[in-house]
Amino acid sequence: MLNILKRELSLRKNSLMVFMFLILFLAILDTSIYPSIQTQAAKLISSLGSVYKDVGVEGRVSFSSLEGYISLEMFAVTWPIIMTLFTTSQSGASLAGEIEKGSLGMLISQPLGRAKIYLVKYLFGLTAIIAFIIATIVPIIMIGSLMNMPFQVSHFLTMAILCFLLATTVFSLGLMLSAIFNQKSRQYGIVGAAMLIMYVINAVAGLKPTFSFLQYGSLFHYFNVSSALSANHIPVMSWVVFIALSVVGTLIGSMVFNKRDISI
Repeated sequence: MLNILKRELSLRKNSLMVFMFLILFLAILDTSIYPSIQTQAAKLISSLGSVYKDVGVEGRVSFSSLEGYISLEMFAVTWPIIMTLFTTSQSGASLAGEIEKGSLGMLISQPLGRAKIYLVKYLFGLTAIIAFIIATIVPIIMIGSLMNMPFQVSHFLTMAILCFLLATTVFSLGLMLSAIFNQKSRQYGIVGAAMLIMYVINAVAGLKPTFSFLQYGSLFHYFNVSSALSANHIPVMSWVVFIALSVVGTLIGSMVFNKRDISI
């Protein structure tokens, strides 16, 4: 198993470094500029109060705290997009990418067992997700502390857990699709389209009460950033939905990978 982990690291290290540096840069940039824009941002939000009321987010838009600012500036849109690209690239290259290149056949020809190969690749993906989240959260906490910004560390730790739940869900479903298809481009397309549709559904559901039922079909509804950062709480349904989808995706992906034909 250790040899497979080393192999995965060797194959993925370049893409890992690119995404790590990208999210690290954004975390440092967003946190560093917060003190200089806090006053101006508060005035802008106050002047645009009617606009926020029209789109149904009145009362949730605030730059008065680091938690409120980061929830809007990073976790509302930017982080989910980069996370989706990151987890999709990792899961797609892990199986479908290797099938496409013909390199997976050599790995499964060894006396390891496909279930173990799938498990190791899954664990490597989870490790990469943890590293990605650390590169997101730790700079915010460190810079916030160095610049004496008022914030609660526990709230950001709760946010890290919520990020892990969402990222693991996307990765699990992505790896399942990667086990099904021979080309990673198909997996990229399906995951990307699904995430875009769910984002639009969640946005539409927030516009009018008539469409509120649509939000339950979107992962973004359960990625409750304001609850994690402001209230230090992750709703029970978020735990249930993310864990259930992760388990189901992993089980289906493992069964498909065990049974499908792969040329050696």
